[in-house]
Amino acid sequence: MNEKAIGAVLRSRLTALGRELGPALVASVLTTAVWLAGWLAPLERSTGDTLLRLTNRRYVDAPVAAVVIDDRSIAAHGPLPWSRAIIADLVVAARRAGATAVALDMLLVEARDRAGDLNLSRALQAGPSLLAAALGRNGQWLLPLPLFGGAASAAHVHAEIGPDGVARTLTATKQAGRLSLPALSLTAAHVVRPDLVIEPGTVLEPDFRPAPNQVAKVSAIDLLSPANTAGVLNGRLVFIGITATGSGDRFIVPTSPGPAPSPGVLVHASATASILANGLVHRPGPVWVLCGILLAALVLQILRTRVGTFQPWSVAAAILVVLLGAAVALELWHFLVPTAPVVVAMVLSVALREGVESRAAQRETGRLLHSLLRHHEPHLESAAPRGSAARLAVVRELQDAVLRQDTARRTLLDSMRDGVVMWDRSGRTAVVNPAATRLWGEEPGRDALLGIKRDHNGPGPATVHRHGREVAVDIFTVGDGGMALLRDVTAERELERKRRDMQRLVSHELKTPLASIAGFGETLQRYQLTTDEQRQVASLIRGESLRLGEMVTTFLDLERLGNGQTEEPMAAVNLGGLCEERLLILSQAARARNLTIVSRLDDTVVVRGSAPLLARVVDNLVGNAIKYSNEGGLIEVSVAHDNGHAILVVADDGQGIAEEALPRLFERFYRVPGVRGAGSGLGLAVANEVVDWHGGCIRVDSIVGKGSTFTVSLPAEG
Repeated sequence: MNEKAIGAVLRSRLTALGRELGPALVASVLTTAVWLAGWLAPLERSTGDTLLRLTNRRYVDAPVAAVVIDDRSIAAHGPLPWSRAIIADLVVAARRAGATAVALDMLLVEARDRAGDLNLSRALQAGPSLLAAALGRNGQWLLPLPLFGGAASAAHVHAEIGPDGVARTLTATKQAGRLSLPALSLTAAHVVRPDLVIEPGTVLEPDFRPAPNQVAKVSAIDLLSPANTAGVLNGRLVFIGITATGSGDRFIVPTSPGPAPSPGVLVHASATASILANGLVHRPGPVWVLCGILLAALVLQILRTRVGTFQPWSVAAAILVVLLGAAVALELWHFLVPTAPVVVAMVLSVALREGVESRAAQRETGRLLHSLLRHHEPHLESAAPRGSAARLAVVRELQDAVLRQDTARRTLLDSMRDGVVMWDRSGRTAVVNPAATRLWGEEPGRDALLGIKRDHNGPGPATVHRHGREVAVDIFTVGDGGMALLRDVTAERELERKRRDMQRLVSHELKTPLASIAGFGETLQRYQLTTDEQRQVASLIRGESLRLGEMVTTFLDLERLGNGQTEEPMAAVNLGGLCEERLLILSQAARARNLTIVSRLDDTVVVRGSAPLLARVVDNLVGNAIKYSNEGGLIEVSVAHDNGHAILVVADDGQGIAEEALPRLFERFYRVPGVRGAGSGLGLAVANEVVDWHGGCIRVDSIVGKGSTFTVSLPAEG
């Protein structure tokens, strides 16, 4: 075989490989994207549940059982809720029947009769016990009473409910407030297997085998009856809960019998059995899914090449093989293959291959017709091929070209972040993209844009404020009309402001303490100082260092607040109580200057926020009042309700603030001219940012020589 023949064979094989790999790769990428977007989730959930129900993995009989308060038990002992004495008898009976530990799937959050509560407490303390905890409507834990062990014996009973109402997963630990509780099923499994280690926060997917209805269970009436029940629960971890008709604690799990929900106590027992039997389902990551999808689609394409065409039976057989393989993987290795995306990719690759080859044939026919048309006559009307089908093909080819150009232009304009507005010589808007409407707040007209440019009357783009944003507008002449480019420069201006603040901090604010430290250091270096003088200079250096550190820390706190990057936790804060605590500390400084602080604090005013941040506001406002008041003066601090708002007022009769300084009072580094003892100019800026972060506002009223009044308004709770 000569080189030419070898090259022809090689090209033929590469072309065949491209025909197989191309559709398989495209179908795999598209299907993976759709799968990651969640559009295949309903189909994937249903196929996964079906595989769990159809497979019957042999599991080690886990030492788990349930004592259920069923309809017979209620008929014998009366309706729910049962007394704590009966529950205590049930726990004692379970231990007498051989239970190694008891998990009580009931909420014990309120006290009842004292004797019954004490009996139940003693019964629970007689051996390993777990109690249920749940999240209340306010997002806080409903914990067992301290009498029963409180949070130390509590575990959460929440399962993660899917969009279709089926509980497939549970979280190893769940956080609410400052308290994190483990899952009841996981904690119960840990009692049996102390070596069981699962990372907190891990999402677990039990296979719920045995199914909830297959869990070994004993009726409460049988356990409480005089009949001999010794040993019926021997060596088992026992869940005690309610299965009676009408009980609200019910879940649907993949292995539930039919659409009816299973009682929660049986679901927890089933999950515990799965965990103890190493029955946790594992799912592949996106990379493995993409590889599996690509392999299945490529195998199907190779089969298509060998057979010569796609036959329905071959596609059906391939899908059946995938489903059987998924069942085997789940049975043997607890590995749940995402069959839905695999099947979709296989079907899509089939459609792509057929569509691509069909389209290629049509395109080649159209290209030949078009080439002939251009060869004989460039004008379509006079050189159209005979026959309506041929003419239609040529027209569609031209139409596609025009539409592609228009679509490309529109796509380009729509995807631009800058606004583009074009108008003709009459001033009528010809083109406006979505970015221009978004930046302007409405569709901008020529006259409005040209008016901004005329008012600017200078080189470069004009800048205008629109709906809280800074928009740069540049005008160009295009033929008989014009074009405007709109660009959002808000971030640039903010970055420039921050750069100036940082430059000012470094070049001005830090210069004085650094110069002082350098001067004191030179004094130590050049002169022989006594011990007292050295101690004094060291004290001055330390003071300037602390001042320098405090200034930098305050500036960084201000930056974090302004950028919304603070991670302070939100909680209910008694504003009156907070002010009272801070005034106790600040009163010493007031007494040193012979100042009197009068407070009227309503201790029922509650706001939602960060207590440390709000304390900084109080410290700054009251500290400024102490600093700038005349000796022997009066400072008034009040907290009160006002129409759904919490109002904090700090008033003094000190120096006051000039009217021209009030608009700039909350700017960074601003110091009121001529005021003695002015600080770094950051305190009020921090206070303003804190109040704004809490959704409130702060204002100041001041008269020179008569004092100042600062008023803080915050949204009140309740």
